[in-house]
Amino acid sequence: MPVIAAVVKCKKCGSEIRSDWKFCPKCGDKIACTEKYKELCARKR
Repeated sequence: MPVIAAVVKCKKCGSEIRSDWKFCPKCGDKIACTEKYKELCARKR
């Protein structure tokens, strides 16, 4: 089964979040896509 999203840390508050989320649910900071997860970030809803 392919990986749909990776778990990354919010740069503002440190919460663990999915790479396909646009905003952190804890602090509301916009999630920046890193080169490592570029393909997964392209699938953001």
